[in-house]
Amino acid sequence: MDSWLPPIGFGLDELDDRQVARLIPIAWQAGFRAFDTAQLYGNETAGRTADVGHDRALPPRGW
Repeated sequence: MDSWLPPIGFGLDELDDRQVARLIPIAWQAGFRAFDTAQLYGNETAGRTADVGHDRALPPRGW
């Protein structure tokens, strides 16, 4: 039986926009491709605009 495990996300729930913008590029270079940001955390915008050198790396949510 085949199984699938989603990628491990980089949690950003306790961090402000400035910290998120600084850490996402570092985490990207370390191999993370999933980043846990949210409007509830107050850092969703910083997560979407982080500079990781790829314009499709952090697509907007579709819902």
